[in-house]
Amino acid sequence: MSIDKPMSCCIVIPNYNHGSSMEQVLESLVPYGLPCLMVDDGSEESTRLILEKLATQYDWVTLLTLSRNIGKGGAVQAGIKQASRKGYSHVIQIDADGQHDLSDFPKFLAEMKKHPEKLISGLPIYDASIPKGRLYGRKITDFWVMIETLSRSLKDSMCGFRVYPLAVTIKVMEKYALGQKMDFDMEVMVKLYWEGVETLYIPTKVIYPEQGTSHFKMLQDNLSISWMHTKLFFGMLPRIPSLIKRHKKAKTPETQAKKNNTNEKHWSELNERGSLFAMRAMLFVYRVLGKRCIYWMLYPIVAYFYLVSRISKKASKKYLGILEAYSDQNKDVAKKSFRHFLAFSESAVDKLSVWNNEIQMSHIDFPNHCLFQENVAKKQGGIIFSAHLGNIEIARALSRFEPDVTINALVFNQHAVKFNSLLETLNPECKLNMIEIQDVNIQVAMDLKERVDRGEFIVIMGDRTSTTRPERTIPVNFLGETAYFPEGAFVLGGILKTTVYFMLCIKMDRNHFQVIYEEFADKMKIDRKDRAASLAPYAQKYADKLSGYCQQYPLQWFNFFDIWKVPEALDSKELPSKKLTP
Repeated sequence: MSIDKPMSCCIVIPNYNHGSSMEQVLESLVPYGLPCLMVDDGSEESTRLILEKLATQYDWVTLLTLSRNIGKGGAVQAGIKQASRKGYSHVIQIDADGQHDLSDFPKFLAEMKKHPEKLISGLPIYDASIPKGRLYGRKITDFWVMIETLSRSLKDSMCGFRVYPLAVTIKVMEKYALGQKMDFDMEVMVKLYWEGVETLYIPTKVIYPEQGTSHFKMLQDNLSISWMHTKLFFGMLPRIPSLIKRHKKAKTPETQAKKNNTNEKHWSELNERGSLFAMRAMLFVYRVLGKRCIYWMLYPIVAYFYLVSRISKKASKKYLGILEAYSDQNKDVAKKSFRHFLAFSESAVDKLSVWNNEIQMSHIDFPNHCLFQENVAKKQGGIIFSAHLGNIEIARALSRFEPDVTINALVFNQHAVKFNSLLETLNPECKLNMIEIQDVNIQVAMDLKERVDRGEFIVIMGDRTSTTRPERTIPVNFLGETAYFPEGAFVLGGILKTTVYFMLCIKMDRNHFQVIYEEFADKMKIDRKDRAASLAPYAQKYADKLSGYCQQYPLQWFNFFDIWKVPEALDSKELPSKKLTP
């Protein structure tokens, strides 16, 4: 079956000592009737002879021989230049080692015909043959490409099965000095994006043949790629305004509708943007370049997330607007909202400091340390009510200085448990037990009671609604408006009948923290006959405490979800007045 030639297209195959697999690759391309340019990147004599024979055997194949080995990127660029000189409008690049599923070739041709101005790239679907190191390396590169473009549109930048529109690609090659090695595929995609070229992806299977030959040099190529990402990062900085402006223009009715649907989801259903993989990458940069460098890197990263995190940004602005109205302050919500996001990102850097054992007791003020030490010495455990205010991760640092204390954090989603496992892998000393629960029931309460009786502490956040029963809330006055706080923490306090404490870890300045630790209630008394009424005073007391610290440290409450929104289950019921009296 022959396929009509769309526009004027040429296949380019860089080859360095891949003689054994080349004939099979060419046989797979016969049905498509396109001219092919094999680029011999200074191969050994045996491979050169095979390529010369194949060029004679297939009349649609031309051989371009380079005098010396310059690298895959250099070979591809040589092929692109040669194709341009021959008058072709597009180049289809494939690898010579048989990795690519060439049965997908018609899909690339069809998309090229529909979108001649775009870069068409394969989106790899891997099987078990891919080496784990290569897979993780690709994910780290994907993270950095996202930062370098302030966009998530580039889903993969390393696949060598792609279609280049030659006119703009030649301009990019003339404008920039592109990498000659394995860094070329990534760099040219990012710089094409900078020049306004969109990338369209086609899912395609990619295999790593058992007898395949890899020319990836672990040390040399990784250093080359790391240096490339460093240059791309600093090259991105002056482009931030244009990249953000471009992102706004790219919004379509379809993507807007998709975002509107996302707005209806519960907070636990939203994707965690700070993925485990991104945190690994951040830790690597932190250890290599240091804390000061990563602080500089935060600005473009935060700018990107501020741009795309529509729901969180809306919640941030609402919170700051309510806070400023309640405190009778001058409003500059948009500016403060960006600073709010920036403060949250700095808290992530503080996590890195904790995991890296850089937070010492000299960095922490703990006015009530004696009370905490007394509880630990007497093995007098309890429940700790905390909030998404400040950085509770500093408690990990405390565990190094109080080795006899066991702190358990209750979490309501599996991501947090996986995240904690990552932290313990990175630094086993910074241990904080995490217990995943779906709801506060009798079995959970019995297990937690045993832990408290052993002198352990149970930390539970009181400012984010339940993942499984979001309607179980308590209306309270929070910053002058009716807010809906989850009842789980207060129910647990009543069931366990133990001392309850209130704890926060506040950031005072870049290297100075303060731990707030105080008794919240000796024992919470809950009336089973009227549970809602007996829980309300405790919920209001918690809200009042949180309100006070929000006013002192307005940019350190990192909830980013609308706690004032009426739970859906209550929409049809009689609601309290808009403003409650404490």
